[in-house]
Amino acid sequence: MKLLAKVLKGKERKTYQTIEEHTEELLKNLEILRNFYGDEIGENLEGEAGDFWELLKKAALYHDLGKASSHFQYKIRKSLGWKENFKKPEGKEIPHNYLSAIFLLGESSFKFDLWDVLLFAVAFHHERELDFSLERFKESYEDLKGKFPYIESFLNKHEEKLGEIEELALEDVYRILLELYDIYNSGAPYSLLKNHWNGVVSERTIIFTKGLLHRLDHSASAGVPVEIEPIKGKDKTVLRKLSEKLGKKAEFKPFQIRGKERSGENLIVAAPTGSGKTEFALNWAKDRKTFYTLPVRTSVNAMFKRLSEYFPNGVALLHGDAAAEYLLGSEDEGLEANFTQYNLSLQLSMPVTVSTADQLFTSVFKYPGFEKLYSTMSYSSVVVDEPQGYSPDTLACIVQGIKEVSELGGKFCVMSATLFPFLQDELKNFDVLENEELYEEYPRKHQIEVVEDSILSSADLISSLISSRKRVLVIVNTVPRAKEVYRLLKDSVGAPVKLLHSRFIQRDRSRLEDKIYADQRRNAPVVWITTQLAEASLDIDYDVLITEAASFDSLVQRMGRVYRKRTYEGRTPNVYIYTEASGVGSNSVYHRELVDAAIEALKPFSGKTLREIEKFEIMGELYSPSQIQNTDFYRKFKSNIDLLKYGFRSKNRQEAQKFFRRIANISAIPEVIYRRMRETVESCINTVQDYSLDRKERLKALYRLKELTVSVPVFLLQKNRGASVVKLPGFKKHGIFLVNLPYSVNLGLEDILEEGEDAEFI
Repeated sequence: MKLLAKVLKGKERKTYQTIEEHTEELLKNLEILRNFYGDEIGENLEGEAGDFWELLKKAALYHDLGKASSHFQYKIRKSLGWKENFKKPEGKEIPHNYLSAIFLLGESSFKFDLWDVLLFAVAFHHERELDFSLERFKESYEDLKGKFPYIESFLNKHEEKLGEIEELALEDVYRILLELYDIYNSGAPYSLLKNHWNGVVSERTIIFTKGLLHRLDHSASAGVPVEIEPIKGKDKTVLRKLSEKLGKKAEFKPFQIRGKERSGENLIVAAPTGSGKTEFALNWAKDRKTFYTLPVRTSVNAMFKRLSEYFPNGVALLHGDAAAEYLLGSEDEGLEANFTQYNLSLQLSMPVTVSTADQLFTSVFKYPGFEKLYSTMSYSSVVVDEPQGYSPDTLACIVQGIKEVSELGGKFCVMSATLFPFLQDELKNFDVLENEELYEEYPRKHQIEVVEDSILSSADLISSLISSRKRVLVIVNTVPRAKEVYRLLKDSVGAPVKLLHSRFIQRDRSRLEDKIYADQRRNAPVVWITTQLAEASLDIDYDVLITEAASFDSLVQRMGRVYRKRTYEGRTPNVYIYTEASGVGSNSVYHRELVDAAIEALKPFSGKTLREIEKFEIMGELYSPSQIQNTDFYRKFKSNIDLLKYGFRSKNRQEAQKFFRRIANISAIPEVIYRRMRETVESCINTVQDYSLDRKERLKALYRLKELTVSVPVFLLQKNRGASVVKLPGFKKHGIFLVNLPYSVNLGLEDILEEGEDAEFI
């Protein structure tokens, strides 16, 4: 009799994988992992490295043996549609991960020094209820005894012996499982586990064993290797690619060479925009497995494309819409390869991964299975770029995650042009590279003017700039203010006026982002009005910035969108900062204390050039621990650090992502879009829910649906009591709604329109 482990769903038919076949895949992946990164993992485990690989092999061998139970075999055969004479077993099924623990009572395993850790990793490699009695546990053991000859034959191939299992030992294992279950579902499982084992086993051994078992298991199930071969000599590859691009021999700047010199150290790096921080980070990461994180998906996509030019087929993209990036533009002949790349990115298998921070640092909430990320980051180099782009809540999660993973052996490079100095106090063991000489040497880019008025008074200024054929970028703090400025300017400044913010459906937002880049390249006057999404997500270079006041770090990032790659030689301001700003105050976009401090710091420079070194010095002053400690921003940051430090834990990864982002949005299709494209929407829904189709075809359909969605803030629905939100008809599993707020191709999602007001609907 074949003992089945899983069902494989293909386009033509369902197939299966036996327990032995699945386990052999884990063992192959274990050798790949050890071959590529064994030294780094061994370094982090100190004196336990030798035992660890034996421990991980045993975990792989035993983790799925509980699937031999008659309950599981009946269930999987039924799902395959097999008509064989296989009677449905009586009683409630016990999850196979708990039944696998029974096999660990065999003689050779029971004598193993790290048996407790082995039991923990095997029993909790799935997170399921433990709600069965000792009697039911013993009954399942009696059922499994009939499968022992098959299991023993498999184990003998790997020099493992099943041995005798006594009833008293069964009772001991049941008691231990109950104790571990209570500990693992507590607020601070690992501190309690160390107490449970009297501190004999290190926390990193527990995390590495369970986390890497997850990696091996998930990769085997996905049919991809756990690791792709590391990229050797990243620095030489980068120089070769740069030389090809420039048509001459390229060399690293002294600053970038320092990355190679400081490789393997935990660093905080401050360096101005355009100084070559990315190449510094690649030199710092050297040959280690590398993660590169950024705050915004569009920035992540751009970095993915950039690094893919350096390392073709060696870079993965990881964020919530990564499947769309891999699959939507694929022709049939390239679809299979892109789907494989997508699976490799999901399994963290690539030597370089570019991701949003939530993909890594939600693990700080210790949801079940978080060990997969902690163990992987612990033998990797992780770049955290632009940390100032996060809210204080999110930044706290990232900083706490950095602290914990660095203690396990992970290496981090935190870098920005506008770095928060108080991070140095939080990451006390990190070396700080401030690179003041780079700020001193930086060319003149920005002459500013502080205007004590509202940005709504800027129409005459913008008209005069347009008459001088300037490309003008207007950045405001809120979507309503962006629409207000758009309505004010669209027919009055003598040039095209365009709007970009976060409340366009994804398809239209992508189109608008393409246009803002295209307008940058054209030597023609234009006005673009946008929100703070431009600060980090758009690599644009306009002539003049008109902006509302914001926190100083945000203003510096906004300034970086004009004369980004040029030296400014003009005599008039190219940055205008209006002090009466929207979105400032309690529970608003920007904290009042930080905005007021930024305005006061900039007033002495009004009418003058603001050099990069002066931005650096102001940043150091405004965000020093002594200056920031009494602000709302810092209080939120510290309270979240304390919450995590003392053991806050989420129930699952989805809840962790909500905590991480403080999400109060829903993903919805505006009704006007739904009515216009109903046939397309229904076709996509049918494809997504047709499980006879390949997963890649269903994913493409899902992301075609998501292209029609907009992120709707819950407060907007609360504000508009007439707004209704319902589940997308016939599609209840993927969190997509219908919303009856108006939608315009020019303005995006609207509030309920007042009587007499019109919009250009699609």
